[in-house]
Amino acid sequence: MYKTIIKQGIIGLLLGGAAVWVGYSLITKEVIAKIYAYDNPLIMVPSLIFAVFFAIGLHEFGHLFMGIVQGFKVELFAVGFLGIERRQGRLKLFFNKDMQYFGGIAATSPTKKHLDIRKKFAWVVAGGPLFSVIFGCLLFVIFSLQNSEFNSFLAFSGFISLLLFLATTLPEKSGSFFTDRKRLQRLLSKGEDGKVELALLESINQNFIDGHCKNLDVANLEIIKNAKEPFIQFWGYYFELQHLKDSEHQKIDTGLIAKLKSYKEHFPKASWKTFGIE
Repeated sequence: MYKTIIKQGIIGLLLGGAAVWVGYSLITKEVIAKIYAYDNPLIMVPSLIFAVFFAIGLHEFGHLFMGIVQGFKVELFAVGFLGIERRQGRLKLFFNKDMQYFGGIAATSPTKKHLDIRKKFAWVVAGGPLFSVIFGCLLFVIFSLQNSEFNSFLAFSGFISLLLFLATTLPEKSGSFFTDRKRLQRLLSKGEDGKVELALLESINQNFIDGHCKNLDVANLEIIKNAKEPFIQFWGYYFELQHLKDSEHQKIDTGLIAKLKSYKEHFPKASWKTFGIE
């Protein structure tokens, strides 16, 4: 536990140092003067707010775009108060009240089985950081080539996009979740981590394709349950519960419910409620 805390602390210092270095390299006196050329609170404050959500939106759209390119269908895309989600087979706009989606989320799902699902999903994971670094640099180029009321918005958006790239590639985790870089590394691994990621992917995709968990591969669930990370182990037991529920002739062991509840501490309260585990 202490080793993990120390490790995360060192990574945090590296991330902070990298952010300072980027800022020091890019923000010269001339750049600052240009950002504040239209020093009006009615411009600066909204620019900063919109820049944050715009940069997050670009990152999440990168994941979404790569999913669409791989032939997946859009399931969910939300940033701030707005989002789109698939309901009854159709995409619909919705007003987001769920704080766990407020910081951005994107989800796509396959319409059929893919033999190279791990490779395809690796591109989906890489899409977010790629969009952040590419568009972050592009926004700075546009900022340097023009001079208008959009100066602050372009500069803030570019800088935040680059910070998002660093935040999703340098550390291994963000809270309980793997960062994009770590997830990509696990997906491409030929060892145990790669087997776990493939088993989890195949289980999730089978669920999306069928609309139920009856046809899940039990062997995959065992691989997931034996993963090193408690957060991942949970999904093995959760999918086992759904598999038993959808296979009506199967009885649900009360011990399975108790096992699932033991993982409650690894999830935000809002997320845990959506699982419906009583």
